[in-house]
Amino acid sequence: MNEQAMDFFAHQERARRRTATLVLLFAMGVAAIIAVIYLAFTLTFFQRPAWDPVIFAWVAGGALLVILSGSLFETLRLSGGGAKVAEMLGGRPVDPGTTDPGERRLLNVVDEMAIASGIPPPRVYLLDAEEGINAFAAGFDPKDAVIGVTGGAVRILDRDELQGVIAHEFSHILHGDMRLNQRLMGLVFGILLIALMGQIGFRFTSDIMLRSRRSRSDKKGSGVAVVLGILLFSLVIMAIGYIGVFFGRLVKSAASRQREFLADAAAVQFTRNPDGLAGALRKIRALATGGRLKTERAEEASHMFFADGLSRGFARWMATHPDIDERIRRIDPSFHGAVPGPDYNAKAPPPVADAGAVPAQFAPAAPRAAEAQASPKSARERMGSIDPERLDRAHKLMASLPASLALAARDPAGARRIVYGLLLSHEPGALRKQLEHMEQSEDSQLAEAVRDTAAHLKSLAPELKLPLLDLALPAMRSMSRPEYVEFRSRVQAMVEADSRIDLFEYALQRMLFRNLAPYFEKSTRAPGHISDPAAIAGEFRTLLSTLAYYGAPEPAKAEAAFIAGWARFSKKAAGISPASECGLAMVDEALSTLSDASLPLKRSILDACVETVSFDNHAELAETQLLRAVADALDCPMPAA
Repeated sequence: MNEQAMDFFAHQERARRRTATLVLLFAMGVAAIIAVIYLAFTLTFFQRPAWDPVIFAWVAGGALLVILSGSLFETLRLSGGGAKVAEMLGGRPVDPGTTDPGERRLLNVVDEMAIASGIPPPRVYLLDAEEGINAFAAGFDPKDAVIGVTGGAVRILDRDELQGVIAHEFSHILHGDMRLNQRLMGLVFGILLIALMGQIGFRFTSDIMLRSRRSRSDKKGSGVAVVLGILLFSLVIMAIGYIGVFFGRLVKSAASRQREFLADAAAVQFTRNPDGLAGALRKIRALATGGRLKTERAEEASHMFFADGLSRGFARWMATHPDIDERIRRIDPSFHGAVPGPDYNAKAPPPVADAGAVPAQFAPAAPRAAEAQASPKSARERMGSIDPERLDRAHKLMASLPASLALAARDPAGARRIVYGLLLSHEPGALRKQLEHMEQSEDSQLAEAVRDTAAHLKSLAPELKLPLLDLALPAMRSMSRPEYVEFRSRVQAMVEADSRIDLFEYALQRMLFRNLAPYFEKSTRAPGHISDPAAIAGEFRTLLSTLAYYGAPEPAKAEAAFIAGWARFSKKAAGISPASECGLAMVDEALSTLSDASLPLKRSILDACVETVSFDNHAELAETQLLRAVADALDCPMPAA
């Protein structure tokens, strides 16, 4: 299959297969290490490579205990998601409300990519101490993803080059590489632990021998032979451990090289600007430090970075990244190794502030509704990629936001006011209830502040409301736990003020708390893996029937839309559910089950939903917003309409 033609689900399936392959390679490496340890043990203590099942069982058990314990320990340590990796590498979270020009530009580029791709904006970390040009994406899924960027990248790259690097990292997020990288860190750490134990044993026995030499009490030298044996064995274990390090590097190299070429190609496709990415690679080539990292944890995370972060020397063939000249040539065939003229090693002036949010009278016009609302089928076809036109619209959206809304979206309290403002009812009775609820808050000015925010929101096109919510998510992640509990309660009260819930309210509320909950709530629900369509047929029938009724109130048209969609899910015929058995409350319950579907099933579910919504060749904005909430529940990134 042509790599560029692969869609979101094909990329995820390929990443899943790669994970299985790497686990197999890891198991083979562990088996080889056990065999070498057994051979070293028998040669050291028995002077011959004798076969002894009991000794082999003890050696194998001990080695497995060390390796698997190390891998499990590191995996659990990284279970906190991408933020744990970023902090381990010395990163600090960039404040969403920062006024630093370089940091502001970085956040704007990340936000634009997120809006265009349909994933929540990742948290951004800055590795201030790193002078080289590099970046990484880390996390298990888009909800806990982070983008890390070195101080050198922010200081030296221009906007187009930075956009190319960030697009490369978004490709890793969208294509499932990020989860693979995270798992690889855990596996490789177990192998590294063998070398670490050898080092500890060597230092311990060396210390014993040093102290025994200084002591005159042990005239007969009793136990020296044992100590020497342990010392020799520790040296052998160290050597074996470094064989494990060597093997771990080979595994990372096998996992990473081709993915870097694919991510480069995707970044060029996303931005339609090969000069941006090629320019960043040229600057890395010209910089004295290149992409090299100072952090002590560089070895463990080297496969995650945009550029090679290690000094390879003669071991270039073990690198996790392709040769940088080859990467440039694949993007720019005219490149022949010329070094850029400017001295990138010199201290560069701070970057010019990004457009981000400018006064409305000077900003480009916001996208028109006809431009902004892509068809559901088009959005489905482009899932897992970033359309250049959509990226351009995301940039225009951010530039067209009133300054007050742009500033509010970067502040936790302001971001919450945006959500309240989006939910303010137009019905007098419901509005009165909502404001009364806010007046009970400890913040006596909250109701007035929300009214003011709502006034600014009136000028916002309806199709831009969910993208604005996306922009506000990073700031809301900074809430305290009590603030989150109060916020969730208030949102629920505002939605229920008119005793009913519309499609926009449902989509907003579900997407909002699905993306915030991992930061504030401990999940008590174990994820499942349903691969049999029959096991979820009832829940899916409820979902598809509800979509059909919202799209076509006439029973006959709703039935036809349902049948068209159901055919994409199952060959067994089924009829639409009665309207009395459908509704958003039932959809919410259904989605909780459907979220456990396997990847192929999720593909069928989403294709069927798109077919039903698009049946009459016309999709209302509210329908596309509900469709996006469905895709979000299935962990499938669908850009906003």
